[in-house]
Amino acid sequence: FFTKGVPINEVKGGDIYSTLLRSVSVLSADGVSGPLIPTPGALELGQHSYQYSVFPYAGGWRGAGIPREAHSFGEGLVGFHTDRVPAVRDYGTFRLEPGNLVLSALKKAERDDALILRFFESSGEPCRATLRLPPEITHVQHANLLEDPDAESNLSIEHGAVLLDVKPFEIITLKMLRGV
Repeated sequence: FFTKGVPINEVKGGDIYSTLLRSVSVLSADGVSGPLIPTPGALELGQHSYQYSVFPYAGGWRGAGIPREAHSFGEGLVGFHTDRVPAVRDYGTFRLEPGNLVLSALKKAERDDALILRFFESSGEPCRATLRLPPEITHVQHANLLEDPDAESNLSIEHGAVLLDVKPFEIITLKMLRGV
């Protein structure tokens, strides 16, 4: 059961419960664990629409790729251009395998002209990632979530792909440059 919005679902006694709206009027309602703070903007009054999906599958959740499907439905990738200057750089296609790896970001770096690609392992199983790159990408290195590169971790590109070992539930951030 996938939803967009509040990601709270639970199963009890064979029934599925999904929280569609979280409306509160105050924080710390008991006044003991903290100050009583009114939050009138969090009441979420008015009309609302909801999107959800029931995703039937056979076998285990890992084999069915449930985390990837849920992420794709609930978040998905959103592309947008934020400045008024037309984008002048075109890139080819990226391909990430195996299926338990979920792409969560592909964007221009915040402080330079590099590309940032971020993904995570979704099934709790170690794997060997294969990231196929467009020919324009000539340099790939690990980076942290702030996009600072790890100078010691330049990854080799062989036959247009980067191979790397991924730990269970690990988040990987790669900084990629062209023509370096």
